[in-house]
Amino acid sequence: TMPFSAHPGLLATLGAPYLNASPLLTPGEIYFVNSLRGSNNNDGRDALRPRATWQSAYNKCRANRGDIVCLLPGHAETYTTAAAMLMNIAGVRTYAFGEGTNRPTFTLSSVVGASIDVTAANNMVAGIGGPDSGIIVDATGVAAITAALNVQASDFQFMNNRVITATATNQAVLGLLTTAAANRMRLYGNRFEGTVDAGTSTAIRIVGGDQ
Repeated sequence: TMPFSAHPGLLATLGAPYLNASPLLTPGEIYFVNSLRGSNNNDGRDALRPRATWQSAYNKCRANRGDIVCLLPGHAETYTTAAAMLMNIAGVRTYAFGEGTNRPTFTLSSVVGASIDVTAANNMVAGIGGPDSGIIVDATGVAAITAALNVQASDFQFMNNRVITATATNQAVLGLLTTAAANRMRLYGNRFEGTVDAGTSTAIRIVGGDQ
């Protein structure tokens, strides 16, 4: 049998490489992430040798070059600090692959300040497909998470993702919180969901930001 061949920025194939042209056509670099088989010693530039964490792949991106991070099916991480995932490079797109519970999942745990933060402009986190195709952010790993996502920069796009804010055991205070810098934020096709238990104050709190 012919083995798979890996080609940086292209899909792995049984023969000649081919470009995954939609929606991953980009003048920049593409980095792949999978906690099941990845290593942060890999360069991450093909799906057969992915990085192990979202942050490590993201940190390889350069501002406004068109770089993309691809979170592969089955990827999972637990975040236990504030800004454990920090989007601080302008113009990076993160795409999630997977269906149902096989989607990339990020659990906030241990401390109430555990969070995913956006501090640079023009970042995107989206699913490849329709609604419920993006990442899962589980903000119920500990009681009273202050805010699962903190958006502190302009032109952030968050599409087709799922944010779990409450279970019978633990409830986050907020799902997503902005600052006045979060101009032109766009949220499409997301699910912010929880139980009827008391605890979650607001799914999305817009403190400031124009348009």
